Amino acid sequence: MNSNLRYCILLSLAYLSSAFTGSLSMRLKSYLPSRLHAGRVQMCNINATDIWDKVIVNNARRDILKKTPALLLSLAVLQSSSFAESYESSDDSWTQHQGVFTEDEIKDYIKTDSGLLYKDVVPGKGNVPNDGDAVSINMVGYIFETGEKWTNTYKGIPTYKSVVRAGPRENQKFMKGLNEGVKTMKKGGKRILVIPAYLAYNYVSIYSEKNPGVEIIPGGSALVCYVEVTDFKPLSR
Repeated sequence: MNSNLRYCILLSLAYLSSAFTGSLSMRLKSYLPSRLHAGRVQMCNINATDIWDKVIVNNARRDILKKTPALLLSLAVLQSSSFAESYESSDDSWTQHQGVFTEDEIKDYIKTDSGLLYKDVVPGKGNVPNDGDAVSINMVGYIFETGEKWTNTYKGIPTYKSVVRAGPRENQKFMKGLNEGVKTMKKGGKRILVIPAYLAYNYVSIYSEKNPGVEIIPGGSALVCYVEVTDFKPLSR
């Protein structure tokens, strides 16, 4: 059971028991762990003190049953928010890098048979996608040789949502390393990929979507991609 849900169930039980036994504030403080009051409820936009003030009035024993539906609704909202948080994308703070990349930085990375290098930052949870699944990702990309950033989907660059296929296609020409890299990632996983040019765009130059005359990836560049998997599902036919 989700920990936030477990604590809120305890909270609701404590409210109900107060209708018959009295003195909620003393019973609740002794009944629930102190960390509940430190922010587990607040983190889901439900303020324990506000609920306390609204439910516990002078005639709390008479009023508690009338207030219980609102409390249970808050509990349902909390559970829904908690579930969403499990797969909600993080920010891009984990992707920051200054300057050019060096061989020393990647010497401990895992190397696949194709030549792709990767390092897991966060392993994620659950299963990996099946071959061909549509994988929703956030990605920040750098050019290995220069350290220049060429994409950041956390910031809406490019403007479209990033969905890639799990596993490279047989006749795929570009970014096979990215497809290979996400194939073994789980939801919530964060991984750094070092993609050699022949698994990226080879010797083809890539230009800006907003300024077609501006080259953002020179031909022959190796790429470093910080990838976070937020979801995956079978590819729509």
